[in-house]
Amino acid sequence: MLAPTLSLSRYLQMTGRAMRAAPGKEFAVLLDHCGNALRHGLYDAEHEWSLEDRPRRPGKAPVRRCPGCGLVVPASCRSCPNCGEALVAIAPAPVSAEGRLVEADPVTIEKMRIRAMGWRRELEWAGANYARLRLIGEVRGYHPGWAEHELRRQMEDAK
Repeated sequence: MLAPTLSLSRYLQMTGRAMRAAPGKEFAVLLDHCGNALRHGLYDAEHEWSLEDRPRRPGKAPVRRCPGCGLVVPASCRSCPNCGEALVAIAPAPVSAEGRLVEADPVTIEKMRIRAMGWRRELEWAGANYARLRLIGEVRGYHPGWAEHELRRQMEDAK
């Protein structure tokens, strides 16, 4: 499958073509390159059909991908039927957490943005700005003198 779809009926039609019986056909391999199985679940899962309007299902289908071979299996599987790898139980996300909500200061927010950047992106963002280089050094746990050395290196490279 190369066509992603949000339509469950279209997904079932696409998989059904491969599963249709034919003379000499023993099995079918479904290669889902666009994540339809993760979106809708396995093709042979039970579905509740109705002519009544209903809200769309929130969340993802109850399936997961084996980290060993990539096979999409029901979320309830304890081991992969293809490669035998043990599948770790998925812990549900906490609904609430203990703690105190505090307003983040601008420096903390900037540090969070830096952590999300890659190394090259950080240096592009900082350029020859000493304060920004110091901030990168703090986030990465570098020696306080790193920013000065990096600034000198940039100046020498610019010559």
